[in-house]
Amino acid sequence: KLNCKMDDNEEDNAGEDGFNCVLVKNECTFDGKDDNEPTTALSSSTSSLSSSPCPQEQQVSLKPSSSHRVPTFFSPPQSSITSTSQMMTYPASSSWMVQDPPAPNGPNDEWDVDMVAEYVNAHLMDPKDLAKAFRVLGSIVRKSKKVSERAGQELNLCKLVVGALKRFRHDPDLAREGCWSLCSLAYEASSNSSDIAMKLGGVRLLAQVIQTFANHPKVMANAFWALLNLSYDNDHIKQLIDDRGCIRLAIAALDRYRENIDINRRVAWMLNNVASTLCHGKQEIVQLRGLELLIDLMREVTNSEVLEGMCGVLRHVSMEPFGRENIIEHDGVRVVVALLMVRMDNASFVQQVLGLLQNMVVHVEARAAIVSFSGAVRGIVDILQYHANDGEIQLNGGAILALLCEDPTVCQLVLSFGALELGMRMMETSFLNPELPSLESSAWFLGGMMHYCTDVWKEKAVSMGCVELILAEIERTLDASPSSTTPQSIRRLLFNVLDAISTFCVDLSVLERLRSLYTAVFISEEQTGLIVKKKAEARISTNSFL
Repeated sequence: KLNCKMDDNEEDNAGEDGFNCVLVKNECTFDGKDDNEPTTALSSSTSSLSSSPCPQEQQVSLKPSSSHRVPTFFSPPQSSITSTSQMMTYPASSSWMVQDPPAPNGPNDEWDVDMVAEYVNAHLMDPKDLAKAFRVLGSIVRKSKKVSERAGQELNLCKLVVGALKRFRHDPDLAREGCWSLCSLAYEASSNSSDIAMKLGGVRLLAQVIQTFANHPKVMANAFWALLNLSYDNDHIKQLIDDRGCIRLAIAALDRYRENIDINRRVAWMLNNVASTLCHGKQEIVQLRGLELLIDLMREVTNSEVLEGMCGVLRHVSMEPFGRENIIEHDGVRVVVALLMVRMDNASFVQQVLGLLQNMVVHVEARAAIVSFSGAVRGIVDILQYHANDGEIQLNGGAILALLCEDPTVCQLVLSFGALELGMRMMETSFLNPELPSLESSAWFLGGMMHYCTDVWKEKAVSMGCVELILAEIERTLDASPSSTTPQSIRRLLFNVLDAISTFCVDLSVLERLRSLYTAVFISEEQTGLIVKKKAEARISTNSFL
Protein backbone atom coordinates (compact mmCIF):
# COMPACT_ATOMS: atom_id res chain seq x y z
CA LYS A 1 0.00 0.00 0.00
CA LEU A 2 1.34 3.30 -0.85
CA ASN A 3 2.08 6.04 1.63
CA CYS A 4 3.70 8.83 -0.21
CA LYS A 5 6.08 11.58 0.72
CA MET A 6 7.16 14.07 -1.84
CA ASP A 7 10.58 15.60 -1.91
CA ASP A 8 10.96 18.97 -3.62
CA ASN A 9 14.32 20.23 -4.61
CA GLU A 10 13.59 22.50 -7.56
CA GLU A 11 11.29 25.27 -8.59
CA ASP A 12 7.93 24.49 -10.17
CA ASN A 13 8.88 25.74 -13.57
CA ALA A 14 11.59 23.09 -13.72
CA GLY A 15 8.77 20.61 -14.14
CA GLU A 16 10.30 17.75 -12.16
CA ASP A 17 9.22 16.02 -8.96
CA GLY A 18 10.92 13.46 -6.75
CA PHE A 19 9.75 10.82 -4.35
CA ASN A 20 11.22 8.95 -1.47
CA CYS A 21 10.21 5.33 -1.00
CA VAL A 22 10.07 3.46 2.28
CA LEU A 23 8.21 0.31 3.30
CA VAL A 24 6.64 0.46 6.71
CA LYS A 25 3.88 -1.26 8.60
CA ASN A 26 1.17 0.59 10.42
CA GLU A 27 -1.66 -0.37 12.67
CA CYS A 28 -5.15 0.78 12.01
CA THR A 29 -6.65 2.08 15.20
CA PHE A 30 -5.84 4.90 17.55
CA ASP A 31 -7.44 6.39 20.61
CA GLY A 32 -5.27 9.39 21.36
CA LYS A 33 -6.29 12.99 21.79
CA ASP A 34 -5.47 16.26 20.15
CA ASP A 35 -5.11 19.41 22.21
CA ASN A 36 -6.20 17.45 25.29
CA GLU A 37 -9.66 17.08 23.82
CA PRO A 38 -11.42 13.79 23.09
CA THR A 39 -11.26 12.69 19.50
CA THR A 40 -14.62 12.35 17.87
CA ALA A 41 -15.39 10.73 14.57
CA LEU A 42 -16.49 13.11 11.87
CA SER A 43 -19.50 11.06 10.92
CA SER A 44 -21.53 8.64 12.94
CA SER A 45 -23.56 7.42 9.99
CA THR A 46 -21.33 4.46 9.18
CA SER A 47 -23.63 1.69 10.27
CA SER A 48 -24.11 0.52 6.71
CA LEU A 49 -20.39 -0.09 6.29
CA SER A 50 -18.14 -2.55 7.97
CA SER A 51 -16.16 -1.09 10.84
CA SER A 52 -14.13 -4.18 11.62
CA PRO A 53 -10.42 -3.68 12.27
CA CYS A 54 -8.35 -3.23 9.18
CA PRO A 55 -5.37 -5.52 8.55
CA GLN A 56 -1.93 -4.03 8.61
CA GLU A 57 -0.92 -2.69 5.27
CA GLN A 58 2.36 -1.64 3.79
CA GLN A 59 2.97 1.97 3.03
CA VAL A 60 5.38 3.18 0.45
CA SER A 61 7.04 6.49 -0.22
CA LEU A 62 8.21 6.97 -3.76
CA LYS A 63 11.85 7.60 -4.39
CA PRO A 64 13.32 9.21 -7.51
CA SER A 65 15.13 6.93 -9.92
CA SER A 66 17.74 7.87 -12.47
CA SER A 67 15.34 7.19 -15.29
CA HIS A 68 12.22 8.92 -14.01
CA ARG A 69 11.91 11.79 -11.60
CA VAL A 70 8.71 12.94 -10.08
CA PRO A 71 7.92 16.50 -9.03
CA THR A 72 9.94 18.15 -6.37
CA PHE A 73 8.90 21.48 -5.17
CA PHE A 74 11.43 23.79 -3.76
CA SER A 75 10.06 27.08 -2.89
CA PRO A 76 11.84 30.33 -2.58
CA PRO A 77 9.71 33.29 -3.61
CA GLN A 78 6.07 33.83 -4.80
CA SER A 79 2.63 32.40 -5.47
CA SER A 80 1.66 28.76 -6.10
CA ILE A 81 3.12 25.38 -5.34
CA THR A 82 3.20 22.49 -7.73
CA SER A 83 4.18 18.95 -6.95
CA THR A 84 2.92 15.58 -5.78
CA SER A 85 3.66 12.35 -4.13
CA GLN A 86 2.62 9.56 -2.06
CA MET A 87 3.03 10.64 1.26
CA MET A 88 4.26 13.23 -0.83
CA THR A 89 5.84 16.17 0.66
CA TYR A 90 6.12 19.07 -1.60
CA PRO A 91 8.54 21.93 -1.35
CA ALA A 92 7.33 25.25 -2.52
CA SER A 93 7.30 26.75 -5.93
CA SER A 94 8.24 30.20 -6.94
CA SER A 95 4.73 30.86 -8.18
CA TRP A 96 3.06 31.02 -4.79
CA MET A 97 5.46 33.25 -2.92
CA VAL A 98 5.02 36.78 -1.75
CA GLN A 99 5.48 38.94 -4.82
CA ASP A 100 7.53 41.72 -3.24
CA PRO A 101 11.24 40.74 -3.17
CA PRO A 102 12.73 40.73 0.32
CA ALA A 103 14.52 43.83 1.44
CA PRO A 104 18.33 43.60 1.34
CA ASN A 105 18.44 43.35 5.14
CA GLY A 106 15.38 41.06 5.37
CA PRO A 107 15.05 37.27 5.11
CA ASN A 108 16.62 35.76 2.00
CA ASP A 109 17.83 32.41 0.75
CA GLU A 110 21.36 33.05 2.00
CA TRP A 111 20.20 33.11 5.61
CA ASP A 112 20.62 30.12 7.93
CA VAL A 113 17.99 28.82 10.31
CA ASP A 114 19.41 30.69 13.30
CA MET A 115 19.09 34.02 11.50
CA VAL A 116 15.50 33.21 10.57
CA ALA A 117 14.66 32.25 14.17
CA GLU A 118 16.14 35.49 15.47
CA TYR A 119 14.21 37.50 12.87
CA VAL A 120 10.93 35.76 13.71
CA ASN A 121 11.33 36.44 17.43
CA ALA A 122 12.03 40.10 16.68
CA HIS A 123 8.94 40.53 14.44
CA LEU A 124 6.26 38.51 16.22
CA MET A 125 3.63 41.21 15.74
CA ASP A 126 4.34 42.03 12.09
CA PRO A 127 2.50 39.57 9.77
CA LYS A 128 4.17 40.85 6.60
CA ASP A 129 7.67 40.30 7.98
CA LEU A 130 6.68 36.94 9.42
CA ALA A 131 5.37 35.81 6.02
CA LYS A 132 8.74 36.65 4.45
CA ALA A 133 10.57 34.77 7.20
CA PHE A 134 8.32 31.70 6.93
CA ARG A 135 8.86 31.60 3.18
CA VAL A 136 12.64 31.42 3.66
CA LEU A 137 12.29 29.02 6.60
CA GLY A 138 10.40 26.54 4.44
CA SER A 139 13.18 26.53 1.86
CA ILE A 140 15.98 26.17 4.41
CA VAL A 141 14.67 23.28 6.51
CA ARG A 142 13.92 21.06 3.49
CA LYS A 143 17.61 20.84 2.72
CA SER A 144 18.44 18.71 5.75
CA LYS A 145 16.54 16.57 8.24
CA LYS A 146 19.03 17.57 10.90
CA VAL A 147 18.43 21.27 10.22
CA SER A 148 14.67 20.72 10.23
CA GLU A 149 14.71 18.94 13.59
CA ARG A 150 16.95 21.60 15.10
CA ALA A 151 14.63 24.34 13.83
CA GLY A 152 11.61 22.65 15.37
CA GLN A 153 13.07 21.32 18.59
CA GLU A 154 15.90 23.66 19.64
CA LEU A 155 14.79 26.94 18.04
CA ASN A 156 11.10 26.34 18.79
CA LEU A 157 10.05 27.37 15.28
CA CYS A 158 7.14 24.91 15.09
CA LYS A 159 5.52 26.66 18.02
CA LEU A 160 6.29 30.12 16.63
CA VAL A 161 4.75 29.31 13.22
CA VAL A 162 1.60 27.79 14.74
CA GLY A 163 1.29 30.74 17.11
CA ALA A 164 1.56 33.23 14.24
CA LEU A 165 -1.10 31.37 12.23
CA LYS A 166 -3.46 31.54 15.19
CA ARG A 167 -2.67 35.18 15.94
CA PHE A 168 -3.10 36.43 12.37
CA ARG A 169 -5.74 33.93 11.29
CA HIS A 170 -7.28 36.19 8.64
CA ASP A 171 -4.08 37.14 6.78
CA PRO A 172 -3.88 35.11 3.52
CA ASP A 173 -0.19 35.84 2.85
CA LEU A 174 0.83 34.73 6.31
CA ALA A 175 -1.47 31.66 6.07
CA ARG A 176 0.07 30.66 2.73
CA GLU A 177 3.66 30.99 3.92
CA GLY A 178 2.96 29.60 7.38
CA CYS A 179 1.39 26.43 5.95
CA TRP A 180 4.35 26.10 3.60
CA SER A 181 6.81 26.29 6.49
CA LEU A 182 4.81 23.71 8.49
CA CYS A 183 4.87 21.47 5.42
CA SER A 184 8.66 21.74 5.30
CA LEU A 185 9.15 21.31 9.05
CA ALA A 186 7.10 18.09 8.92
CA TYR A 187 9.01 16.73 5.95
CA GLU A 188 10.90 13.60 7.10
CA ALA A 189 11.05 14.97 10.68
CA SER A 190 8.76 12.82 12.81
CA SER A 191 9.52 14.74 16.00
CA ASN A 192 8.34 17.98 14.36
CA SER A 193 5.24 16.26 12.98
CA SER A 194 4.28 14.95 16.41
CA ASP A 195 4.76 18.35 18.03
CA ILE A 196 2.79 20.20 15.34
CA ALA A 197 -0.12 17.76 15.27
CA MET A 198 -0.42 16.54 18.85
CA LYS A 199 1.09 19.19 21.11
CA LEU A 200 0.29 22.38 19.22
CA GLY A 201 -3.09 21.46 17.71
CA GLY A 202 -1.76 21.78 14.17
CA VAL A 203 -4.33 19.50 12.53
CA ARG A 204 -7.23 21.47 13.99
CA LEU A 205 -5.50 24.71 12.97
CA LEU A 206 -4.98 23.56 9.37
CA ALA A 207 -8.63 22.51 9.12
CA GLN A 208 -9.60 26.03 10.25
CA VAL A 209 -7.23 27.57 7.69
CA ILE A 210 -8.85 25.54 4.90
CA GLN A 211 -12.31 26.70 5.94
CA THR A 212 -11.30 30.33 6.49
CA PHE A 213 -9.55 30.61 3.12
CA ALA A 214 -11.97 28.52 1.06
CA ASN A 215 -11.75 31.18 -1.68
CA HIS A 216 -7.93 31.15 -1.72
CA PRO A 217 -6.86 27.96 -3.52
CA LYS A 218 -3.15 28.66 -3.03
CA VAL A 219 -3.57 28.82 0.73
CA MET A 220 -5.70 25.68 0.69
CA ALA A 221 -3.15 23.83 -1.44
CA ASN A 222 -0.39 24.58 1.09
CA ALA A 223 -2.60 23.55 4.00
CA PHE A 224 -3.36 20.19 2.37
CA TRP A 225 0.33 19.87 1.61
CA ALA A 226 1.11 20.27 5.30
CA LEU A 227 -1.54 17.66 6.21
CA LEU A 228 -0.06 15.33 3.61
CA ASN A 229 3.40 15.49 5.21
CA LEU A 230 2.02 15.26 8.74
CA SER A 231 0.09 12.10 7.83
CA TYR A 232 3.16 10.23 6.66
CA ASP A 233 3.84 7.07 8.66
CA ASN A 234 1.84 8.14 11.71
CA ASP A 235 -1.53 6.49 12.36
CA HIS A 236 -2.17 8.77 15.35
CA ILE A 237 -2.05 11.84 13.14
CA LYS A 238 -4.12 10.13 10.44
CA GLN A 239 -6.80 9.57 13.07
CA LEU A 240 -6.67 13.26 14.03
CA ILE A 241 -7.03 14.22 10.37
CA ASP A 242 -10.14 12.07 10.17
CA ASP A 243 -11.56 13.33 13.47
CA ARG A 244 -11.08 17.01 12.58
CA GLY A 245 -13.12 16.67 9.38
CA CYS A 246 -10.20 16.99 6.97
CA ILE A 247 -11.42 14.16 4.72
CA ARG A 248 -14.69 16.00 4.19
CA LEU A 249 -12.82 19.26 3.52
CA ALA A 250 -10.46 17.51 1.09
CA ILE A 251 -13.25 15.99 -1.00
CA ALA A 252 -15.14 19.29 -1.04
CA ALA A 253 -12.01 21.15 -2.21
CA LEU A 254 -11.33 18.52 -4.87
CA ASP A 255 -14.86 18.91 -6.20
CA ARG A 256 -14.79 22.73 -6.16
CA TYR A 257 -11.32 23.16 -7.70
CA ARG A 258 -11.44 20.31 -10.20
CA GLU A 259 -8.93 21.96 -12.56
CA ASN A 260 -6.44 23.10 -9.91
CA ILE A 261 -3.47 20.77 -10.29
CA ASP A 262 -1.94 21.66 -6.90
CA ILE A 263 -5.12 20.91 -4.97
CA ASN A 264 -5.75 17.76 -7.03
CA ARG A 265 -2.29 16.46 -6.34
CA ARG A 266 -2.06 17.21 -2.64
CA VAL A 267 -5.58 16.15 -1.78
CA ALA A 268 -5.16 12.86 -3.68
CA TRP A 269 -1.94 11.98 -1.90
CA MET A 270 -3.24 13.07 1.51
CA LEU A 271 -6.27 10.79 1.05
CA ASN A 272 -3.90 8.06 -0.11
CA ASN A 273 -1.92 8.35 3.14
CA VAL A 274 -5.01 8.33 5.32
CA ALA A 275 -6.63 5.40 3.48
CA SER A 276 -3.46 3.32 3.58
CA THR A 277 -4.14 2.16 7.15
CA LEU A 278 -7.23 3.94 8.49
CA CYS A 279 -10.34 1.78 8.01
CA HIS A 280 -12.77 4.48 9.09
CA GLY A 281 -11.07 6.84 6.66
CA LYS A 282 -11.86 4.43 3.82
CA GLN A 283 -15.48 4.28 4.90
CA GLU A 284 -15.66 8.05 5.08
CA ILE A 285 -14.26 8.45 1.58
CA VAL A 286 -16.93 6.09 0.23
CA GLN A 287 -19.75 7.70 2.25
CA LEU A 288 -18.84 11.18 1.04
CA ARG A 289 -18.88 9.91 -2.56
CA GLY A 290 -15.14 10.43 -2.78
CA LEU A 291 -14.51 7.39 -4.98
CA GLU A 292 -17.17 8.52 -7.41
CA LEU A 293 -15.53 11.94 -7.61
CA LEU A 294 -12.03 10.50 -8.05
CA ILE A 295 -13.14 8.15 -10.84
CA ASP A 296 -14.90 11.03 -12.57
CA LEU A 297 -11.79 13.24 -12.34
CA MET A 298 -9.56 10.45 -13.64
CA ARG A 299 -11.45 10.70 -16.92
CA GLU A 300 -10.32 14.34 -17.23
CA VAL A 301 -6.92 14.62 -15.53
CA THR A 302 -3.77 14.16 -17.61
CA ASN A 303 -1.05 14.69 -14.99
CA SER A 304 0.58 11.33 -14.17
CA GLU A 305 1.37 12.19 -10.55
CA VAL A 306 -2.20 13.24 -9.87
CA LEU A 307 -3.53 10.07 -11.51
CA GLU A 308 -1.09 7.96 -9.53
CA GLY A 309 -2.27 9.48 -6.27
CA MET A 310 -5.92 8.96 -7.19
CA CYS A 311 -5.24 5.33 -8.14
CA GLY A 312 -3.52 4.94 -4.78
CA VAL A 313 -6.70 5.98 -2.96
CA LEU A 314 -8.76 3.50 -5.01
CA ARG A 315 -6.16 0.81 -4.37
CA HIS A 316 -6.36 1.17 -0.58
CA VAL A 317 -10.15 1.43 -0.47
CA SER A 318 -10.47 -1.61 -2.77
CA MET A 319 -9.03 -3.73 0.05
CA GLU A 320 -12.51 -3.60 1.59
CA PRO A 321 -15.59 -5.30 0.05
CA PHE A 322 -17.63 -2.07 0.18
CA GLY A 323 -14.81 -0.31 -1.67
CA ARG A 324 -14.72 -2.87 -4.47
CA GLU A 325 -18.49 -2.67 -4.88
CA ASN A 326 -18.32 1.12 -5.11
CA ILE A 327 -15.54 1.07 -7.70
CA ILE A 328 -17.44 -1.43 -9.87
CA GLU A 329 -20.66 0.58 -9.51
CA HIS A 330 -18.99 3.66 -10.98
CA ASP A 331 -17.12 1.79 -13.74
CA GLY A 332 -13.76 2.41 -12.08
CA VAL A 333 -12.15 -0.77 -13.41
CA ARG A 334 -12.60 0.21 -17.05
CA VAL A 335 -11.35 3.74 -16.31
CA VAL A 336 -8.08 2.56 -14.74
CA VAL A 337 -7.55 -0.13 -17.41
CA ALA A 338 -7.94 2.54 -20.11
CA LEU A 339 -5.33 4.67 -18.34
CA LEU A 340 -3.02 1.68 -17.95
CA MET A 341 -3.08 0.96 -21.68
CA VAL A 342 -1.68 4.41 -22.52
CA ARG A 343 0.84 4.64 -19.65
CA MET A 344 2.53 1.24 -19.79
CA ASP A 345 6.02 2.71 -19.63
CA ASN A 346 5.41 4.62 -16.36
CA ALA A 347 6.57 2.07 -13.78
CA SER A 348 5.24 3.81 -10.65
CA PHE A 349 1.83 4.37 -12.23
CA VAL A 350 1.72 0.77 -13.48
CA GLN A 351 2.51 -0.47 -9.96
CA GLN A 352 -0.44 1.44 -8.55
CA VAL A 353 -2.91 0.29 -11.20
CA LEU A 354 -1.85 -3.37 -11.07
CA GLY A 355 -2.07 -3.29 -7.27
CA LEU A 356 -5.62 -1.95 -7.59
CA LEU A 357 -6.58 -4.52 -10.23
CA GLN A 358 -5.17 -7.35 -8.12
CA ASN A 359 -7.53 -6.33 -5.32
CA MET A 360 -10.42 -6.00 -7.77
CA VAL A 361 -9.90 -9.19 -9.80
CA VAL A 362 -11.32 -11.37 -7.02
CA HIS A 363 -14.70 -9.86 -7.99
CA VAL A 364 -16.34 -11.61 -10.95
CA GLU A 365 -17.65 -8.35 -12.43
CA ALA A 366 -14.19 -6.82 -12.26
CA ARG A 367 -12.72 -9.74 -14.19
CA ALA A 368 -15.42 -9.35 -16.83
CA ALA A 369 -14.63 -5.64 -17.12
CA ILE A 370 -10.93 -6.35 -17.66
CA VAL A 371 -11.49 -9.09 -20.20
CA SER A 372 -14.12 -7.11 -22.13
CA PHE A 373 -11.81 -4.11 -22.53
CA SER A 374 -10.20 -4.43 -25.93
CA GLY A 375 -6.52 -5.25 -25.64
CA ALA A 376 -6.43 -5.36 -21.82
CA VAL A 377 -5.30 -8.98 -21.44
CA ARG A 378 -2.65 -8.58 -24.14
CA GLY A 379 -1.64 -5.30 -22.51
CA ILE A 380 -0.99 -6.93 -19.12
CA VAL A 381 1.16 -9.61 -20.78
CA ASP A 382 3.09 -6.88 -22.61
CA ILE A 383 3.57 -4.97 -19.34
CA LEU A 384 5.09 -8.03 -17.67
CA GLN A 385 7.50 -8.40 -20.58
CA TYR A 386 8.37 -4.68 -20.64
CA HIS A 387 8.95 -4.44 -16.85
CA ALA A 388 10.74 -7.78 -16.52
CA ASN A 389 12.99 -6.54 -13.68
CA ASP A 390 10.32 -4.86 -11.58
CA GLY A 391 9.40 -7.30 -8.81
CA GLU A 392 6.21 -5.54 -7.72
CA ILE A 393 4.86 -5.36 -11.27
CA GLN A 394 5.73 -9.02 -11.87
CA LEU A 395 4.03 -10.02 -8.61
CA ASN A 396 0.78 -8.13 -9.19
CA GLY A 397 0.58 -8.74 -12.93
CA GLY A 398 1.23 -12.46 -12.58
CA ALA A 399 -1.45 -12.76 -9.88
CA ILE A 400 -3.99 -10.93 -12.09
CA LEU A 401 -3.34 -13.20 -15.07
CA ALA A 402 -3.49 -16.32 -12.88
CA LEU A 403 -6.98 -15.40 -11.69
CA LEU A 404 -8.11 -14.44 -15.18
CA CYS A 405 -6.90 -17.84 -16.41
CA GLU A 406 -9.58 -19.54 -14.32
CA ASP A 407 -11.78 -18.82 -17.32
CA PRO A 408 -10.66 -21.45 -19.88
CA THR A 409 -11.34 -19.08 -22.77
CA VAL A 410 -9.17 -16.36 -21.24
CA CYS A 411 -6.53 -18.94 -20.37
CA GLN A 412 -6.21 -19.96 -24.03
CA LEU A 413 -6.04 -16.27 -24.98
CA VAL A 414 -3.27 -15.59 -22.46
CA LEU A 415 -1.32 -18.62 -23.65
CA SER A 416 -1.64 -17.50 -27.27
CA PHE A 417 0.18 -14.30 -26.30
CA GLY A 418 3.24 -16.29 -25.21
CA ALA A 419 2.36 -16.32 -21.51
CA LEU A 420 3.76 -19.82 -20.89
CA GLU A 421 7.21 -18.76 -22.06
CA LEU A 422 6.79 -15.53 -20.11
CA GLY A 423 5.98 -17.43 -16.92
CA MET A 424 9.07 -19.59 -17.28
CA ARG A 425 11.25 -16.53 -17.85
CA MET A 426 9.69 -14.90 -14.78
CA MET A 427 10.64 -17.90 -12.68
CA GLU A 428 14.18 -18.06 -14.02
CA THR A 429 14.58 -14.31 -13.40
CA SER A 430 13.30 -14.60 -9.84
CA PHE A 431 16.08 -17.04 -8.98
CA LEU A 432 18.78 -15.14 -10.81
CA ASN A 433 17.70 -12.01 -8.90
CA PRO A 434 16.75 -13.16 -5.37
CA GLU A 435 15.76 -9.62 -4.39
CA LEU A 436 12.82 -9.70 -6.81
CA PRO A 437 9.63 -10.92 -5.06
CA SER A 438 8.42 -12.72 -8.19
CA LEU A 439 8.76 -16.38 -7.16
CA GLU A 440 5.29 -16.47 -5.66
CA SER A 441 3.89 -14.61 -8.67
CA SER A 442 5.49 -16.86 -11.26
CA ALA A 443 4.43 -19.95 -9.30
CA TRP A 444 0.84 -18.79 -9.13
CA PHE A 445 0.95 -17.70 -12.76
CA LEU A 446 2.44 -20.93 -14.15
CA GLY A 447 0.46 -23.22 -11.86
CA GLY A 448 -2.79 -21.46 -12.68
CA MET A 449 -2.22 -21.65 -16.42
CA MET A 450 -1.23 -25.30 -16.37
CA HIS A 451 -4.22 -26.17 -14.22
CA TYR A 452 -6.85 -24.44 -16.37
CA CYS A 453 -5.42 -24.84 -19.85
CA THR A 454 -6.39 -27.58 -22.29
CA ASP A 455 -4.56 -30.89 -22.58
CA VAL A 456 -2.76 -29.61 -25.66
CA TRP A 457 -1.20 -26.78 -23.66
CA LYS A 458 -0.46 -29.10 -20.73
CA GLU A 459 1.47 -31.40 -23.02
CA LYS A 460 3.31 -28.39 -24.41
CA ALA A 461 4.18 -27.27 -20.88
CA VAL A 462 5.62 -30.67 -20.09
CA SER A 463 7.55 -30.80 -23.37
CA MET A 464 8.99 -27.35 -22.65
CA GLY A 465 10.23 -28.59 -19.31
CA CYS A 466 7.95 -26.31 -17.28
CA VAL A 467 7.37 -28.76 -14.40
CA GLU A 468 11.02 -29.76 -14.39
CA LEU A 469 12.06 -26.12 -14.22
CA ILE A 470 9.78 -25.44 -11.25
CA LEU A 471 11.01 -28.42 -9.25
CA ALA A 472 14.66 -27.77 -10.06
CA GLU A 473 14.42 -24.13 -9.05
CA ILE A 474 12.71 -24.98 -5.74
CA GLU A 475 15.38 -27.56 -4.94
CA ARG A 476 18.16 -25.17 -5.85
CA THR A 477 16.70 -22.40 -3.72
CA LEU A 478 16.26 -24.62 -0.66
CA ASP A 479 19.82 -25.93 -1.00
CA ALA A 480 21.36 -22.50 -1.52
CA SER A 481 19.62 -20.35 1.09
CA PRO A 482 16.26 -21.44 2.50
CA SER A 483 15.74 -18.06 4.12
CA SER A 484 15.77 -16.22 0.78
CA THR A 485 12.29 -17.50 -0.05
CA THR A 486 9.41 -17.46 2.40
CA PRO A 487 7.74 -20.77 3.31
CA GLN A 488 4.44 -19.30 2.13
CA SER A 489 5.84 -18.70 -1.34
CA ILE A 490 7.29 -22.18 -1.61
CA ARG A 491 4.10 -23.72 -0.25
CA ARG A 492 1.98 -21.92 -2.82
CA LEU A 493 4.39 -22.93 -5.56
CA LEU A 494 4.25 -26.58 -4.60
CA PHE A 495 0.47 -26.64 -4.38
CA ASN A 496 0.15 -24.99 -7.79
CA VAL A 497 2.51 -27.53 -9.32
CA LEU A 498 0.54 -30.32 -7.70
CA ASP A 499 -2.75 -28.91 -9.01
CA ALA A 500 -1.29 -28.70 -12.48
CA ILE A 501 0.31 -32.14 -12.74
CA SER A 502 -2.58 -33.95 -11.05
CA THR A 503 -4.66 -33.52 -14.21
CA PHE A 504 -2.29 -35.23 -16.64
CA CYS A 505 0.22 -38.03 -16.63
CA VAL A 506 3.64 -37.36 -15.12
CA ASP A 507 6.66 -39.54 -14.49
CA LEU A 508 6.57 -41.16 -11.05
CA SER A 509 10.01 -39.73 -10.30
CA VAL A 510 8.45 -36.26 -10.38
CA LEU A 511 6.02 -37.29 -7.65
CA GLU A 512 8.85 -38.60 -5.52
CA ARG A 513 10.66 -35.30 -5.87
CA LEU A 514 7.46 -33.50 -4.89
CA ARG A 515 7.13 -35.67 -1.80
CA SER A 516 10.69 -34.95 -0.69
CA LEU A 517 10.16 -31.23 -1.26
CA TYR A 518 7.08 -31.25 0.95
CA THR A 519 9.16 -32.84 3.65
CA ALA A 520 11.91 -30.25 3.22
CA VAL A 521 9.47 -27.34 3.37
CA PHE A 522 7.21 -28.47 6.18
CA ILE A 523 9.47 -30.58 8.38
CA SER A 524 10.51 -27.61 10.53
CA GLU A 525 6.98 -26.35 11.03
CA GLU A 526 4.89 -27.57 13.94
CA GLN A 527 1.27 -28.68 13.89
CA THR A 528 0.12 -26.41 11.06
CA GLY A 529 2.94 -27.52 8.81
CA LEU A 530 2.40 -31.18 9.58
CA ILE A 531 -1.29 -30.94 8.80
CA VAL A 532 -0.57 -29.29 5.46
CA LYS A 533 2.04 -31.93 4.70
CA LYS A 534 -0.36 -34.79 5.44
CA LYS A 535 -3.06 -33.25 3.26
CA ALA A 536 -0.61 -32.83 0.41
CA GLU A 537 0.64 -36.41 0.67
CA ALA A 538 -2.92 -37.71 0.84
CA ARG A 539 -3.77 -35.80 -2.33
CA ILE A 540 -0.77 -37.23 -4.16
CA SER A 541 -1.64 -40.76 -3.12
CA THR A 542 -5.15 -40.47 -4.57
CA ASN A 543 -4.01 -39.58 -8.06
CA SER A 544 -5.00 -42.24 -10.59
CA PHE A 545 -1.56 -42.46 -12.12
CA LEU A 546 0.14 -43.70 -8.94
